[in-house]
Amino acid sequence: MFDALWPALQAQLRLIESLRNQQLALLAQIRQAIVAAHRERDVELALTVPGYGTKCASTLVACMPVDLRSWGSKQKVARKLQAYFGCDPKLRESGNWKGKVCMSKRGIELARTALFQAATCAMLHDPEMKAVFDRKKAEGKFYLVCVSHVMRIQLRRLVAVLYDQKPFVRHSAPFQLAT
Repeated sequence: MFDALWPALQAQLRLIESLRNQQLALLAQIRQAIVAAHRERDVELALTVPGYGTKCASTLVACMPVDLRSWGSKQKVARKLQAYFGCDPKLRESGNWKGKVCMSKRGIELARTALFQAATCAMLHDPEMKAVFDRKKAEGKFYLVCVSHVMRIQLRRLVAVLYDQKPFVRHSAPFQLAT
């Protein structure tokens, strides 16, 4: 039995190695794009926000437009980026019929994935984000809906850091979620 499965296992291992090499090549291209656009400072600032690692910060900065300040206030920029990345709510209703509200997923998938990963890490390592997640879960929301709320807050934090060009500073007052 082992002899029969050995070639399939070797093929799977070669595929994994090939995918790993492709991932490393993509990360190198992202780094080159960031260096070419002179956005190393933005990556350093993004890394000050809890939950953002090197890969997520680099990916999000590479996917963001350079002229964020020309989009308006921080709130407008955050809303536009939320739609740009495709993590904005999509309403489904017609007349009296009201369907479920779900994530639009019409934007940049790579950035949305990086934002999801940053939100997941923030829930593990940042007590404020864990509290937001727990509060939404206590309201009866599904897991992914709770994570999407954390994603939105993480995006707002990132916009604030990049908009002001200042590192993230945790406020001493307890975090309140706007309703």
